[in-house]
Amino acid sequence: MSLIGRRLGLVLLGTFAHNSPFSFQERTRQFKVTAINSANLSSSNGSRQEAIKAPAPAPGLDGVWYSELWKPTCAEFDSSGIPNKCHSTEDFRRSSGAVIELTKSLRNTPFDTEGWVRRATELLRLGYPDLAAGDAYKAKIIVQQLLQGLSDKRTELPMDRSGKPFVPVMEWHRDVYRRLIAALQMTGDHKGLLKICNEGKGRYQGRGEAVFGSVSFFDEILEAEAARINLAKSTIEIDQVSREETMSYIECGHIRHLPYPFVPKKFLRRGTDLFESTQTLFRNASSTCMLAHSPIAYSSSIPHDSSSNVLGVFATRNIHFAERLVEDTTILAACTVSTTAPATLKSIPNSSRICENCYGSIPTQSRQHVLSKCCNTPYCSARCRDMALDSYHKVLCGQNFDWVYEESRGKQWRFVLNGPMWLRILAACVQSNCHPLDHPSIARLTPLHDKSGRIWTLSNNISTPIRILNQLGINPIEDFRYDTWVLQTIWTRVINNQEEHTTPDGRQVRAISPLYSFFNHSCEPNTGWSPTDSCTCTNGSTKDIFANRHIRKGEELCITYGVVAGHKSKAERQKAIQPWIGSDKECGCTKCQRGDSDERKVELTSRDPLHFHGRAGVDLHYGLVCAATLANDG
Repeated sequence: MSLIGRRLGLVLLGTFAHNSPFSFQERTRQFKVTAINSANLSSSNGSRQEAIKAPAPAPGLDGVWYSELWKPTCAEFDSSGIPNKCHSTEDFRRSSGAVIELTKSLRNTPFDTEGWVRRATELLRLGYPDLAAGDAYKAKIIVQQLLQGLSDKRTELPMDRSGKPFVPVMEWHRDVYRRLIAALQMTGDHKGLLKICNEGKGRYQGRGEAVFGSVSFFDEILEAEAARINLAKSTIEIDQVSREETMSYIECGHIRHLPYPFVPKKFLRRGTDLFESTQTLFRNASSTCMLAHSPIAYSSSIPHDSSSNVLGVFATRNIHFAERLVEDTTILAACTVSTTAPATLKSIPNSSRICENCYGSIPTQSRQHVLSKCCNTPYCSARCRDMALDSYHKVLCGQNFDWVYEESRGKQWRFVLNGPMWLRILAACVQSNCHPLDHPSIARLTPLHDKSGRIWTLSNNISTPIRILNQLGINPIEDFRYDTWVLQTIWTRVINNQEEHTTPDGRQVRAISPLYSFFNHSCEPNTGWSPTDSCTCTNGSTKDIFANRHIRKGEELCITYGVVAGHKSKAERQKAIQPWIGSDKECGCTKCQRGDSDERKVELTSRDPLHFHGRAGVDLHYGLVCAATLANDG
């Protein structure tokens, strides 16, 4: 039992000795009820829907932990000074066993602050600061809501005979801050650490010694963090990126995207049912291609990596140059302009309309656009309207998410749409009322498992999704379908499958396309893409995929990940696509299998078509235009 638990137990014992059993039990019951009610309050925006009843959750942190899959997400775990960190398999079994028991207990009493703090402690010992930060953040929410309840006199603490509260709320808060700060230090999330320390300074100004044992507790942490950042800025080499981007990268946290050792196996593989449903999507969308197992292999040193079982898209007949293969529509899209955030609409002309599903620009002369009957939200077509209503709009209808876009304002372009993408993903999961990893749009995506550090921040990975869920009527403290490991698993799939482009009118549009995500990478791709341009909308998330050369029946259809322009050698190409396939994998396309003997110049743009808008009779991805150079040179 922890120190807090021992102290609380002694006080409870003393209180029981000096009060009647009925009085003690009644006071304790009242405290538990009022504390839970306080912790279950809505977020500060004050908008909360009726809570959605959750089905029985799948096993998570209370499932089976496999020691052979124990790979800490903390990149500096071996050198970090974590007290009592796990060094051996026996340590792993001890800490993972504690996590299992704590999780089982939290399922029954989710507003047990000490339980969340203790689980965070064990997760730090195991090398999972990303998960520990989530637990500590939830504990912080519970304590702050409890303190707010005390301030508003909605909550009364049981007292001992001397008139002192026997519930050590200040000790809880102290340990919450310490665990959260430790997790942020392990990830290196500079901005998150600054925010939490400044918040703590403001809350405990003048009382630091009484609560934390030091008047300058937070100042000492901030000084050490400032020294770390200054050292990093003075030693890092800026290579092919702007100084602003480099500084932003330094100030973000980083974790390794690795499969957790407790994730149920059904979430690690795409089953037969999912394969068949995706095959049906291809049949309905195209007569030229189908889904099948691919010979392309991305060699990996990560055990049980799902990329070892690769699916791909293949031609079902001979395909001509510039022929359209498929029109790919999606429900998972985000844009810098949205009707769910009315303030963003001020950035577009009054005469313009944006489809709320695909975020395409609806031509002013178009008469085919439709409005939702519930709130007059504009859509470019009945298809987009029906997709929205069936998938996510019902839980978003009438709500205001200006804060999601406000928090993203001023961030670098690569981070601007993280919040809005979370909003669309979580709205789809909440409306389906299934486990998020069972949602078809998430389950069909493969994750990016990588031993190198990937960006992680408290804002993007913890606080923003929790606040969105709360506004959607889900309390992630008690709904374990949205435990932190689930959110992090979703994000490892999102970043590996999303693509983004900037429209001519300056909007940013990001999408995860259900069919496009099955096209594998090749350093000499035979397909390209562009946003669909039709009479109903333009420059949205719907994309047309075209052949950029003649393709034979049975040939695999490939796109290109990353910018490989000018990278002639295999080593240079491998380095260029690492952000998409991982630092520990190698490309297995036909060009890379041939080695460096083929030195034909290939100039192709990325999955992220920020440089696109080439035209060669039809709107094609810029890579299609450049394919003419490849054909002429070859």
